[in-house]
Amino acid sequence: MDREIHWHARALVLDILGSIVFTDTFGDGVPTMYLQFMQDLGQQTEYNWRAAALAVLYRQLSMGAKKGRLEISGPLLLLQLWSWSRLPLGRPKVIFEKPKEGDEPDEEEDEHEVHLAYNPIFGAKWCAAHAFDVPHNAGTEYYRNQIDLIREGVVDWQPYDDLLEQMPFEVHQDSYWWFARVLLMHFWIVEFHYPHKVMRQFGLRQPIPPSLPRGEAEVRRLRKIKHSAGKSNDWELVHANYVQEYNRVEARVWPEDIHFDVASLPDNRHWFQQNGMYTILFDSQCLGGLNEPITYPRDSIEWTGYMPSGPPLAHISLHEIKNAA
Repeated sequence: MDREIHWHARALVLDILGSIVFTDTFGDGVPTMYLQFMQDLGQQTEYNWRAAALAVLYRQLSMGAKKGRLEISGPLLLLQLWSWSRLPLGRPKVIFEKPKEGDEPDEEEDEHEVHLAYNPIFGAKWCAAHAFDVPHNAGTEYYRNQIDLIREGVVDWQPYDDLLEQMPFEVHQDSYWWFARVLLMHFWIVEFHYPHKVMRQFGLRQPIPPSLPRGEAEVRRLRKIKHSAGKSNDWELVHANYVQEYNRVEARVWPEDIHFDVASLPDNRHWFQQNGMYTILFDSQCLGGLNEPITYPRDSIEWTGYMPSGPPLAHISLHEIKNAA
């Protein structure tokens, strides 16, 4: 009996890994490389599964942003929960009725089940019936414009605050490592994690990030490493230099303890305008901007000249002008 339970447990874990955490675009099978971790589920391991999941997600987001890419995989459920929890864009309205005062639970339900049903854990709250205000056929252009319309006050930077007391003890115990600039690894994938770029998610001041410790050439080299079916590699040996960096993880914890102050936003926004992508461009004539930072003059005004739906409106205007001519 115990042996049969162990088999079913292994099958369940493999299904979760293959259908939720480490999904791919090659069908509905689960890669055999995960079987080595299923030999003894009761044995405590030192593998960082959370970092592995993020590594796959980071890599898939990078690949999915390439022109001509039609598919994306990985733990997209995590990305969806992250987005719905922080951004109003695409967020559904949860539809459920809380029990009225004085109502008693059914005989088959205990108080704990009722509490979870109407005060669910963080991810499970989205499993209730919900409705979307946006039509399903709105298209990517609509969502790109909506992202550019997002303003300071509508982002929920810390959606977990009210739930921290309900979370497992390990979450609080490991909070020191939230700020560790660790490597994210999953077999052949090596990605870099820079939490100091998103300190507002921890309620802390967002400093201007220093130069990245890794050069672009190194990142490009790692992105070229692929996994070939039927070919066996000892990835721990291939990435030995990166694996050893976990021995120095304490030295990579970002030392920030100053709480967020809105007065720090102008300097950070100015830095980002000079070094990042301030808007999402989707006009074919603007693709050159994807390769170089978009420089804007320092301005106290939140808008910097970009108008959502600008390129489509420009095409419409040009079409009307040509017809009139």
